[in-house]
Amino acid sequence: MQNGDTSYFGWDLDLALGLSLLLAAVLGFILGMLTSAILRLRRRRNHTTEG
Repeated sequence: MQNGDTSYFGWDLDLALGLSLLLAAVLGFILGMLTSAILRLRRRRNHTTEG
């Protein structure tokens, strides 16, 4: 893998392409899990107040 200049949210990084893709995948997974957890908590809260 080649090195490349990568920019994540304003941070300029000099990482290997494979490491950069791995970082993007891990951050995406964490963001997806947090979003899913928030939606589940909202849904659970709405069901308990209705019934």
